Amino acid sequence: MHRCTNAACSFLMLAMITGFSSVPSTRAGDQLVKVQIHWDRVTRVSQTKPTLLYGASPITWRGAPLHDRILQTLTELGADDVRYGVGGPYPRMGVAELEPPSATTTSWDFTYLDLVTEDFLNALQGHPVVMDFTTIPQWMFKTPEPVRYPADPTKLFWEYEQGVELRDPTCKEVGDYFARLAGWYVNGGFTDELGKWHASGHHYKFDYWEVLNEPDIEHGAQPTSLHEDLRRHGGGDSQGLAADKIRRHVRFLPRRASGLLRVFPESQQS
Repeated sequence: MHRCTNAACSFLMLAMITGFSSVPSTRAGDQLVKVQIHWDRVTRVSQTKPTLLYGASPITWRGAPLHDRILQTLTELGADDVRYGVGGPYPRMGVAELEPPSATTTSWDFTYLDLVTEDFLNALQGHPVVMDFTTIPQWMFKTPEPVRYPADPTKLFWEYEQGVELRDPTCKEVGDYFARLAGWYVNGGFTDELGKWHASGHHYKFDYWEVLNEPDIEHGAQPTSLHEDLRRHGGGDSQGLAADKIRRHVRFLPRRASGLLRVFPESQQS
């Protein structure tokens, strides 16, 4: 068996594509077409700009070997609209309330979340960013048993997001969570479920906030049905209750779509 190196395979594919594209037509009556390119004429200026998805993970933690170099490169690139994705397989790094509140306590904790979020925002000062805290706290979904997540915040755990049905069918609980999360970063803090104020000192400017991320994959929900639930329980707001609550804290710019919900048109900006 012959093994094909990446370079050899690439060359082979290029040769095949060029070969097929250069085969002359044998149909009767075909005429040669002369193509003249005017490189000195500007017909349109490209609006394409470099950007990327910045995913929070252990390699972006302070003290990690690549931490400084990654952030330096991010700053040097100077990209606009970099999308910040946090959560998913690292629950402690992306979920600020890992346990449901009781009658006397809450579990709000931004220790790990702030480590990566602050560095990301500081590296991109002066540039618009797209914030996406992707993960709904697992306890907000109905599951046969509570989902136990690793104590180690750097441990990969793909099994965190389970369940399809929210325990609060009105979606108010989800909306309140993301509103408080937004308040932590843009309003200097928030008041929790028990009326206690949590001060952050953060007053960041978020240009875009993406509401949810791939909910059809993460929890197996149908986008149409989940969107309808958010719309129906959002007091008539077509964007849903979760987005409506976040809108009180974050200024949305028009026509920016998220994985599930669109953010607000210009007339609804706060």
